Amino acid sequence: MVKEIIEKSTVKTSFNITEGKNRVKNLKNEINSKEGAHLSEKLPLYLEEKEFISKEEIIELIKSKKYDRKTEVYSILLWGVYFHAVPNKETKKELLKYIESKDFHELIEIIISEIIKSDDSNVLFKSFKENKEFQIPGIDYAFFTKFFFFYRAALAPEKQTYLILDKWLSIAWCMIELMSNNTEIINNFYGKRSKGKLYVDGRLKNNKYVNSNAYGEYLKFMIRLSEEFSISVIELEEKLFGHNLTETFAFNARNVYKKTALEENIPLSKPKDIEVSQEPKNKLKSKLKKNVNQKEIKQTRFFLFEKPAYKAIRYSKDINKNRKIGRIESRKNGSYLYLKKDFLGTIETDKNEWEDIIKKKSEAGHFKKFFKDEKSAIKFLESKGVTLEKIK
Repeated sequence: MVKEIIEKSTVKTSFNITEGKNRVKNLKNEINSKEGAHLSEKLPLYLEEKEFISKEEIIELIKSKKYDRKTEVYSILLWGVYFHAVPNKETKKELLKYIESKDFHELIEIIISEIIKSDDSNVLFKSFKENKEFQIPGIDYAFFTKFFFFYRAALAPEKQTYLILDKWLSIAWCMIELMSNNTEIINNFYGKRSKGKLYVDGRLKNNKYVNSNAYGEYLKFMIRLSEEFSISVIELEEKLFGHNLTETFAFNARNVYKKTALEENIPLSKPKDIEVSQEPKNKLKSKLKKNVNQKEIKQTRFFLFEKPAYKAIRYSKDINKNRKIGRIESRKNGSYLYLKKDFLGTIETDKNEWEDIIKKKSEAGHFKKFFKDEKSAIKFLESKGVTLEKIK
């Protein structure tokens, strides 16, 4: 598995931050209008002028010491798509208020100092999980390990590299160890049960043993693999991370992990209590109105219409009943899929890539997610037994 991933994976280290910057500005406007605050609507000048940012740029930015800590922190968050990945708007607001507070620079210096001087990865990880002095509002290990990586790479390169540990790297770790018949990582750090069924959702268990041991074991695992396959731990991490499943790549490590989990009968999300049956293709097609100009997509049960707006419909067992559970909005740069919260909760336990919408009354009760194109959004819906109808 690892050899195939190393040989076939492409690495993407530069990310478009335009949408993330817009989200930051919108959140700040909302904080100012609703809470009477006076947060600056502008991002640091370095970021205002940027469309893309890479891992290497952030390391050089920190290393140069030409910019303030606020610029560095915003750069890390935008690179890590924090404002897309975290669905809870209030959590994101708390983080922005923290960054814009008068005490921010003093607080972040304490945190950075602790990261740089660390000689024990487990102690550092445990401190960030349990010690309030080092906790940043809205930031858990998927993002504070990004701080570990960038500040040590830039300011303490002679010390051990502290790698990023997030959901997909956690899943990679579990599945690779499982292929070597090592179940300890799942049993000790990740495995959870729902009605007796084991599942691995890529999130660490929350207890003191895990907080004190998991991160160090992860780094040992990565060092072992890097030595075995003659690759740096940084490049190894990039290849194991894979790509967003809504994007199209010739090879994606995440599909390898999903296939392995399926073969081992270990779901990568909490098993649903109720399985919703999918209607046969011919029945769903018969529900579409005959007077609509249609273009069939091969190998799907959906239709694209001339106008870029569709209702997303979930059909019940009774073919005469259906419910609108969201819609697709297509734009020049991609498509947004809106789904009602109660429906999303039945198909997706991991809402990290979905944005909670509460600003507009008409959008209340929905999550939205960006897809690179309409077809990607439709493919996602297809896998959940959903069909489309044109919005009149």
